[in-house]
Amino acid sequence: IAASCRSFSSATKVRHSSITSDTSLIPLIKVSISAFLLRRSGLASTAFRIVMRISLMSKVKLGEVAIEHKETCKGNKDGYPIVGLEHLVPEEVTLTAWDEGSDNTFTKMFRKGNVLFGRRRAYLKKAAVAPFDGICSGDITVIEAIPDRILPMLLPFIIQNDELFDFAVGKSAGSLSPRVKWEHLKN
Repeated sequence: IAASCRSFSSATKVRHSSITSDTSLIPLIKVSISAFLLRRSGLASTAFRIVMRISLMSKVKLGEVAIEHKETCKGNKDGYPIVGLEHLVPEEVTLTAWDEGSDNTFTKMFRKGNVLFGRRRAYLKKAAVAPFDGICSGDITVIEAIPDRILPMLLPFIIQNDELFDFAVGKSAGSLSPRVKWEHLKN
C-alpha cells in the first residue's frame, strides 16, 4: 500500500498534458487512490487484497464471469415478492420497491444476490441486486455471478456502468420497445 501511495504521489506530479497523452497512468491513479482511501479508513489489509486483485485483472466478456439464471415458478407464487421493470430505479444498484401478493403472469424466478437487468429499453439503465428470492417480469434478465471467476458482490457494479448500457443499447432490437438478449450481453 505504501508503494501504491508513493506511486500516486509521483503520478500526480506528472504534468497534466502527460496524463492526457499517457492513458496507462489512469488505472494506476485509480488503484492508488482507492488503496489510499481504504488505508485511511482503517481497511489496510482489504486495500492490499483489492490492489493485488486489480493488478491481476484482465479484460473479460460478461459471459465469462456470469450466467443467465433461468428458473421458472411452476407452482404456487404466493409469498414471493414480485419485481417488474417499474420497480427498477435507473442508475440505482439497490432494489427498493416491489409488490407482494399481487395478481400477475410473471413466472421468471430470481435468487438473493442475482442482478436484475432491465433488458427492455436499456437506455434507461435499470439494474439492481436482488435482496431476496422472488419472481420478476420477462423483460428482466436475471444474471448470476460465477463465484470462482468474480466476487459476486462486484458484479452489480460491473453491470451498472455506462459502457455496458451503451453496449446493450447498441445490441437492442425493436423500434417501440427495444430489447437486448443475453446472447448479445454476454459477448
